[in-house]
Amino acid sequence: MRTCQIYKLHHGIECQKEAGYSEPDGIELCVLHSRNKEKDRTVFEDEIKKKLNEQDFDFSGIYFHKSIDFRINFKGFVQFSRAEFASLANFRGATFEGDGEVYFDEVKFNGLVNFSNALFYNKVDFSFAEFHHDAKFNSVKFYNDVSFYYSKFLFSADYSKAEFLKKDATILFCNSQLNGSTLFKDTVFFGIPDFRESKISNVDFSGTEFLLGAQFTETEFLEGLHFFECFFCKNGGTVFFDRSKFVGIVKFYNTKFLGPTFFRNSEVEGEVRFENINPENQDFHVKFIDLKIYPDSILEMKNTSLINAQFEDTDVRKIKFHNVNWCSYHGRKAIYDEIYQAKKRLESVENFAKVEELYRYLKINYENNGDLKNAGDFHYGEMEIHRKSSPWRRYFSWYAVYWVLSGYGERPLRALFVLAGLILILPAIVWSLGTEGYLNTLLFFIEKATLQRPAWPQGITWGGKLWSTLSVIFIPGQAALFLLALRNRLGRRR
Repeated sequence: MRTCQIYKLHHGIECQKEAGYSEPDGIELCVLHSRNKEKDRTVFEDEIKKKLNEQDFDFSGIYFHKSIDFRINFKGFVQFSRAEFASLANFRGATFEGDGEVYFDEVKFNGLVNFSNALFYNKVDFSFAEFHHDAKFNSVKFYNDVSFYYSKFLFSADYSKAEFLKKDATILFCNSQLNGSTLFKDTVFFGIPDFRESKISNVDFSGTEFLLGAQFTETEFLEGLHFFECFFCKNGGTVFFDRSKFVGIVKFYNTKFLGPTFFRNSEVEGEVRFENINPENQDFHVKFIDLKIYPDSILEMKNTSLINAQFEDTDVRKIKFHNVNWCSYHGRKAIYDEIYQAKKRLESVENFAKVEELYRYLKINYENNGDLKNAGDFHYGEMEIHRKSSPWRRYFSWYAVYWVLSGYGERPLRALFVLAGLILILPAIVWSLGTEGYLNTLLFFIEKATLQRPAWPQGITWGGKLWSTLSVIFIPGQAALFLLALRNRLGRRR
């Protein structure tokens, strides 16, 4: 008796059944493994029933040439490795339990595959599987590790209301291709889903909960990605979008990020929008580090808190900011990069230069959009970092003087207090050197500062005359700084 030669087609698969079909390539196969679509259906179905009756769930390499119904309870080891389904594969409500793992690796689904409401208590492997038709995984419950590593979804896939229930589970979608319309609506990941190096388009994550974070490192977002009302890191964890590429439209709307979120070395070629992030005012700890924003692309942040956002080495001139909240630092709006630098004592020239550049680019951004009030705060930040970057500039330069006298022309109250101090203190100095009466000396200084020619007070000394002469410079000069700061603050309001 000639036995099935499936091992020639799929290395590692052995079959002792009689070979009754010759394939075009000369390989002889049994009724189960033959690719002949005209093979005897009755004999085929009898062989399948026999395996099920014997609790033999090894379907490796089998070619299902017609629709098949597996709405049953699978117990123990289950293997569909390298099987091929030419038509409908119905696993709706199937249960996979008992000892042993479940393998659908390298399976090819040419027709609709339906796993809706299925229960996977064992580890399940769909790695290198190909879905050439719609795939339904809605309301599936995965109680253990699951892998879709290198899988290809060429049509729609529906994971709506699916639950990945194991907290420390391995949930792999690495290197997968989601090319059709894919739904993860109201899906719950108790573990960390790993989409690294995948290519994703037309995927809807609306209402999805990533309870311990998510891994999207080096993922390519091609078109139509929606993260509406998602929940990241409810139970802790981190979200990674490092080195990812956003080619199409990606929207994060009304989404909560409760753990650290990273967009380091990512690229924006299409349209990425963040709106109403953390709507209940939770902290949004995010790092947009060395983000590359291409010409004609859009990166927009609207109604979002950026109190804990870092933008190191990112050209923030290219980002659209609408009604965002910046952190408050020493009574002014600031970027978290400056606060982080102070906390970590990162005081190298390079670190100061990076933060100074961020402030400069934010100032330009807001000036170009007509928001001169916020541009003034970022101008203050730029000047402050420039002053602090050098010990000499910090304490002894004209920058230090400009900061003390008027807050770089942005603090009218400070300038007014200094002005009032000069008007009151300079006459006191001259009076202490020998004039008669403080009030007369004060009146003399006011007339002198307003470029009148009052007579010298009685008893004035040469030292007093020197201070009086300098007051012609100090008081009008400080008054000019006060008016400049007042104009900058009030004149910039919309």
